[in-house]
Amino acid sequence: MESRPYAGSTVSNIPVDEADDLFAVRTVVETATARRAAERAGRQLAAGTPDDEWWAARGRVAEILAAGDAAVAEGRLEMLPDLNVRFHLAVAELADSRSLTAPLRQLAGKIEWLYAADVDNRGKDSWSEHRVLMAAVDAGDAHRAQELMCSHVEQSRAGYLSRFTPVPPVV
Repeated sequence: MESRPYAGSTVSNIPVDEADDLFAVRTVVETATARRAAERAGRQLAAGTPDDEWWAARGRVAEILAAGDAAVAEGRLEMLPDLNVRFHLAVAELADSRSLTAPLRQLAGKIEWLYAADVDNRGKDSWSEHRVLMAAVDAGDAHRAQELMCSHVEQSRAGYLSRFTPVPPVV
């Protein structure tokens, strides 16, 4: 938040280089999270009957996805930033890794801020990517889930940063 005398307060932008750094950290943490969530789903499938903890976590993901789908259908994109953060934290819960969930929780506010700044540009497309990602997680396809999450975060990065400068590809 920036406050200026006689002009009031406005939400300030995260500097471009810091935003790019946040996306880099997200890529590492969230691709590992998606992979771990899919590996855990695969173990649940192999066991024949997923445990209660898994079902409860997966139920929360389903509720978040349904709420986001409804928000998109109703044109209420302002609801998506909070739902987006909740979705990504719920995927981390499915991964069942404290070492991956902790940094994601620390970044959650800034992730929401970045998403909110670009929601009118990429909100609908970004939200639909969540369903595709969850299909890979549910299938236990760790490689595909990791790929999809990497692409999802990179598309968000490119969309956000393109508002300020041409975006170089991630190498």
